[in-house]
Amino acid sequence: MKKRHNKILSLLGDDAEFDGILRFRGTTRIDGHFRGEILGTGNLIVGGKALVEATIRVSHVLVIGEIRGDVIADRGVDVLSTGKVHGNIQAPTFVMEEGATFDGNCKMTEIAAEEGQESPIESRKENGGETSPEEHSGTIHGYVLGIPSDSPVLSNPSKDQTQEDSGKVPIRDAKVLAKCKGLGKRQAKTDSSGYYRLTDLGDGKWKLKVKAKGYEKAEATVRVNGGGVYELNFD
Repeated sequence: MKKRHNKILSLLGDDAEFDGILRFRGTTRIDGHFRGEILGTGNLIVGGKALVEATIRVSHVLVIGEIRGDVIADRGVDVLSTGKVHGNIQAPTFVMEEGATFDGNCKMTEIAAEEGQESPIESRKENGGETSPEEHSGTIHGYVLGIPSDSPVLSNPSKDQTQEDSGKVPIRDAKVLAKCKGLGKRQAKTDSSGYYRLTDLGDGKWKLKVKAKGYEKAEATVRVNGGGVYELNFD
């Protein structure tokens, strides 16, 4: 398996609380209540149920839940429609979806030219399928994870294993294709943390297919209704 250099996704569950300093590399997702300071050289995902009361200095931040504190991001900050940020933001790019909350000041900076650092890869439209401003616009996002073929987890599986110790790793450069009858196609590639995001999705039944070299294909269906944000992980 050639992708073993990718970092395993770290999680703080929605029932967990943590006070202190968090330092990390790669990608870390928080779904619980965190208070303190966060320092990292990768991507921070603040889940939909998360409350993060902290000063944050990382490469990129994706906000689905709530942040209370100042954020410095070397690559950028994305706030989805359910996200809330109460604090100041310093970043080269700052994107907010309609419905997101931001209470603070934003200072734009130059993008950090660090090798190996990436922000999430956006979707692109194919075969038309434009969404007019009057139409609802949805977002489907998530992670593509897999287990290396030579992992001992495959030969010695355990019923008690969690995602953290399952041996799954993010799959980079996986192709995520979404189709909806009458609305065309959307396509995205996963970044180094296995994250993808498909945007500007009109209401309808979207069929998603994921392809990655060395892995089996995966499929799923998401019905977008009235816009909104939908999380779909392939693992």
